[in-house]
Amino acid sequence: MAITKEELLTVLNARLARSETDIDEEIRSALYDLSELALWPDLWTSDTSQTLASGDVSLSHPSDFRILDKIILNDGSNDGRPLTLIDGGFDQYLKRKEDESSTDYDEPLEYTPRGTLWYLDPTADGAYTTVIYYWKYATSLSSIDFSEPFREAIYNAVMMKYLEGKGLAQTPKFAEKAQLYLRETTKLLPRADRPNPVVAYRDI
Repeated sequence: MAITKEELLTVLNARLARSETDIDEEIRSALYDLSELALWPDLWTSDTSQTLASGDVSLSHPSDFRILDKIILNDGSNDGRPLTLIDGGFDQYLKRKEDESSTDYDEPLEYTPRGTLWYLDPTADGAYTTVIYYWKYATSLSSIDFSEPFREAIYNAVMMKYLEGKGLAQTPKFAEKAQLYLRETTKLLPRADRPNPVVAYRDI
C-alpha cells in the first residue's frame, strides 16, 4: 500500500498525542534526508524530455536530480554508449572549445559537470534524443516515492523533524524516535544500489 502524507499525519498525531493538521514541511525534510542516505532503487529513474540539435553543448539536471548514473544519446536509429567523464574536468573542456569550429561537431561522447548542467564534447552535430538515468530526491508529497519497507523509517523521520521543529530535540521522546530511525535505516541499507557515494566533482 502506498505511503501517503495523510497517513503520516495520522501516525504522528497518534504516536505523539498531537492534533496537527499540516506537517508538509516536516515530511519534505524527512524525505530529503532519507533520499541522501543511500542510492535507493526506489529513487532510480530516467528522464527522456531533453533533446539535442546541431550546435548544442549541454544538458540540464532534471528538477529532482540527485546523483547521475549514466547519459545515453540516440541519433534516431541507434543508442550510443554511455557518455564518459572528460579527463581533466571543466578546465579541459574549455581548452577543447577554444579551437573548436562547426566542422568539429560530432556525436557527443564525453561530458563534464558544471553547476546544474552537463557540458558535452564534441558539440552535437545533429539531432539526438537523450536518456538520463539517475537517482532522484523523493519530492512528491501526494504519493511518497518510497515503498513499503521504508514505512517505519519515514514515520520516525517525520516525528524527529516535528519534535526538532518544536524545540524538543533534546528530549527522551526525540532520542527514542532517533534510535528507531537508526534501527530501521540500518535494516534498509542492504537494499541500496550502493552506499551514499562520495562523488569527485571537477570544477573551476
